Amino acid sequence: MRHKLAGLKQAAFLPTLLVVVPPSIIGFLIANNFSVGMLLLLILAVALWDISANVLNNYADWEIDVKNGKRQKMHMHISKNELLAAFAGFLLGSFAVIVLLLRPSAYFYVFYGLEVLLAVWYSMHVTLKDKLVVNYAAIALAYGLFSFLMGYFAVGSSLQGMLYSLPVGLFLGLLYFGITIVKDYGDIEGDRAHNKKTLPIHIGKGRTLSVQYTVISIAYALLLLFIALGVVSPVLLISLPFYFTVMLMLSQISKTSDPTRLRNISFYTQINTFFMGIAIMLVLLL
Repeated sequence: MRHKLAGLKQAAFLPTLLVVVPPSIIGFLIANNFSVGMLLLLILAVALWDISANVLNNYADWEIDVKNGKRQKMHMHISKNELLAAFAGFLLGSFAVIVLLLRPSAYFYVFYGLEVLLAVWYSMHVTLKDKLVVNYAAIALAYGLFSFLMGYFAVGSSLQGMLYSLPVGLFLGLLYFGITIVKDYGDIEGDRAHNKKTLPIHIGKGRTLSVQYTVISIAYALLLLFIALGVVSPVLLISLPFYFTVMLMLSQISKTSDPTRLRNISFYTQINTFFMGIAIMLVLLL
């Protein structure tokens, strides 16, 4: 049992929670209807959904992960059928928390449904993850914009209020689009062997980095514009230092081809994004 739990932990890929949970909390706080209990239920629901999506993706990536030498404990101790059952269990757990405990507005279910649909289409059937550029857009929508809107509608129900706060969600979505590309640098050889369509393979590392620099810079430029126009609160300037730290991390990618080092950089960018989310949450709570 201990070995299966270790394998399941690898399949769940918990570090992505550092990325997906903060936007939902930010949306929750912007809705301005704070409740500790509701916030905890939202975090639990989002976490269970994200874990289910990761498990499904690892189910779909079973063969390519073997080639890339990833999640070895998962492959040793858990079967593909058990992964599929785990996906269903985590997804049903998330839905039960939402329906029985959280009881959000009807709009919440719209974006939750879109999240589930994206998770399935990303990994299977449509396989968005194998579509150039679309794969990054799908992650940006799921982890950035839709997660933010789920947080807002967990306790809010005003469409007008949502439209007023939407620029924050758009900033997060565009920022995540630029950042999420970093996950592919460490898997170039295995992805190429399986004909995966990622930007580093399609246009090379240097040009891909240029795309990231540009997209992330545009995201922050829009944020500054929104603040200047009075559409977004100036407190979000707290996120500006994290622009420079993520740029510093990306600059290290051009200096190495070691897969382990590149995967570490990917993880550090997730940590950087997490702390940016924490900083925004703290200023919204004050």
